[in-house]
Amino acid sequence: MTHVKIAAIEPDVVEKRKIAFGVTAVFITQFVSFLFINARNIAQPQMIAEFEGIALFAWLIALPALSGSISTLLLGKLSDIYGRRVILLLCIAIFLLGLGLTTQSTSMLFLVAAATFMSIGHFPIVPFCFAAIGDLFDPSERAKWTGLLNLPIGVAALIGPALGGVIAESAFGWRGLYWGIIPLMLAAGILVAFALPRNAQLQKPKIDWRGAFAMAVATTTLIIGVSRVGVPGQSAIGALLLFVSLIGWLSFIQIEKRAEAPILDPQVLFNRTFLTAASTGMLSFFGIVGIVAYSPIFVQDVMQVSPTLSGSMLTPYTVLVAFMGIPAGFLIAKTQRYRWMYLAGYPIVTLTLFAMWRFTASTPIWLYILVTAVAGFGLGVIPTVNTIVAQFAVPRRLLGVAVGAIFFFQMIGIAVAPAILGLAQSRAPDLEGGLKLVFLVGAVTMTISTLLITTIPEISVGDEAPDKAAPHRLPFPTDIDMLRKWLAERDTFSILETVDIHTGQRTTLREFDTVIEAPNWSNDGRYLIYNSRGRLYTYELATGEIGQLDTGFAIDCNNDHLLSPDNSQLAISHFTNEDATSRIYMLPVAGGVPTLITEKGPSYLHGWSPDGKRLVYCGERNGQYDVYAVSAKGGPETQLTDEPGLDDGPEYSPSGEHIWFNSVRGGLMQIWRMEADGSHPTHIIKEEANCWFPHVSPDGKWVAYIAYSKDDVAPGEHPPNKDIEIRLIPVLRLPNGPAAGGDSKTLVRLFGGQGTMNVNSWSPDGRMLAFVSYRLKE
Repeated sequence: MTHVKIAAIEPDVVEKRKIAFGVTAVFITQFVSFLFINARNIAQPQMIAEFEGIALFAWLIALPALSGSISTLLLGKLSDIYGRRVILLLCIAIFLLGLGLTTQSTSMLFLVAAATFMSIGHFPIVPFCFAAIGDLFDPSERAKWTGLLNLPIGVAALIGPALGGVIAESAFGWRGLYWGIIPLMLAAGILVAFALPRNAQLQKPKIDWRGAFAMAVATTTLIIGVSRVGVPGQSAIGALLLFVSLIGWLSFIQIEKRAEAPILDPQVLFNRTFLTAASTGMLSFFGIVGIVAYSPIFVQDVMQVSPTLSGSMLTPYTVLVAFMGIPAGFLIAKTQRYRWMYLAGYPIVTLTLFAMWRFTASTPIWLYILVTAVAGFGLGVIPTVNTIVAQFAVPRRLLGVAVGAIFFFQMIGIAVAPAILGLAQSRAPDLEGGLKLVFLVGAVTMTISTLLITTIPEISVGDEAPDKAAPHRLPFPTDIDMLRKWLAERDTFSILETVDIHTGQRTTLREFDTVIEAPNWSNDGRYLIYNSRGRLYTYELATGEIGQLDTGFAIDCNNDHLLSPDNSQLAISHFTNEDATSRIYMLPVAGGVPTLITEKGPSYLHGWSPDGKRLVYCGERNGQYDVYAVSAKGGPETQLTDEPGLDDGPEYSPSGEHIWFNSVRGGLMQIWRMEADGSHPTHIIKEEANCWFPHVSPDGKWVAYIAYSKDDVAPGEHPPNKDIEIRLIPVLRLPNGPAAGGDSKTLVRLFGGQGTMNVNSWSPDGRMLAFVSYRLKE
């Protein structure tokens, strides 16, 4: 007989190396991106001076933010579909091309156009780095590593402003900065290409182009409309554009509600926690833009400080903004609380902006440094907390969308803020007065943000949010991390048992203080296989020894697993990381790397033909659950049922002539039988109960199944922690083939349901059934 190889339960060194390599690539990419941002902010006054473009300075901020915000939201959705690595590489390529184009600028208009194109790729890089961290780590580690991602940001903030000032004053001028970033970002792109996993969905949903177009129109008209409202003679045009923007946003919301694959899923769009964080984050950028973009102009042109010294003066602010995210991430990971950070950060920034409103040409340098540093202390926690909240407010499958959306709203703030701040500045008779008005508007806006943030709910940052769009076949969300939590932390003790079908004697094999599910018997009768916390284990019947099966990367298995008739192969249903959907895989029973059998998902394995050539399973396609068959080697699937409602639990008879399954097509969940090709479905077991998972004994004489009270559950549900029965009915040989006959008898009454007996659990001699009962923890 083939013996099961028990894998040593120890950390996967290879997997840890992959994660370390991926983290390195993300950190370096984040560092180069922020190095450019911090250096460019100091170099910008020289760029404006060269082209005498102060009148278009607001557009140099607003239009790139516009293009960047649209691309971030759209590419965020594409990254969830095609994988973070592919889309991140696309962004890097656009960014590199934009850097090269900017160096060729000959006018302010050219500079604005080049920066607008460059931002299509540059702006999404930062949120995708945060999303990539979410891909690499479980929820328990995600907050900590999200905070640590501020480390490269902090290093870039430490050297970026001074570097920007030095290069701007050198012989290379501001163009030297752009040329210098190109090889650094190229190196980062190479690392991303080799280090990040390919996490594309196997099924490619349609792209919501209508929603993308409506969002682009709404965003563009909003930003241009705001900029025109205060311009003499253009107020009417501005008001008209704002009205078009309102119509565009309303249309966008309606489109997203109905879209098959919305770019901004309603679970994100209407999530109160997300919306509060996003809206206050958007408003906060009136203050941030005032400090980052306008205060260097105040320092250089009003206080008459050189660009190099100006960069050094802003360094404490940029360093604190970056590094404060690190302790913030660790504190959130430890305390599971974040609201108090908002309530401290926003008021601090508000007060500092009111202080900057009182700055004059004679303000001491040390006071400027102190005030902006305090602002950095308050602002530093906000982006990290926003990113963490975005990740935990929605299901994991929407991680890219949520992180992209939080940055999208921030970029709307970046785009709208210069238009309003620029309008405020133009109302003053001189530059000093105009810049002071900029700081005042920022302070007022931050006051509004402070009041709004007090209403944000406190959600759990240790658990994934449930997926409201998940299929209803399973009693738990199909998101992987929620699946892990559900399997690991259900408040239940598990009892592994057997029952003799002739005597009714129950035997307790072992009690577990966690959830185990779905035992099935090895063909040689030596051991049982069961699943727990997404992994598979063996229980040696002779010794009671437990071992973990080596299933390679498949560590999110559900309770659908079977041994091949010759006991050489193991087929499993595993939730793939790409889209958190169950698919069927196969591997040697001795362990190894699983091979994908079903390309489409969800697919839930239930039966193996006696000749070992075919598998049958329940599959959801286009919202409908039916029975499908596929070669054990993989390939095209064959649909065997197509009736409305749920068909589930298919299993071959020992002869291979028939397939038994359960179906709601008769009203209640009942047991049916059909030919192996799907023809002649026949209602076999008719009871006033919801009956699930028919299992035919090896000798073909009996059918065992579980029964819920019809008043206890809906026909299409098989939840855990219910009073159920394991029933048995004999199979008679009738002229038209085997069928159930006689009266069913109740073998066991127990507290169970989902997980009790999902797969065939007959002993090889057809005398015993293995099952799991449960007991709730006090």
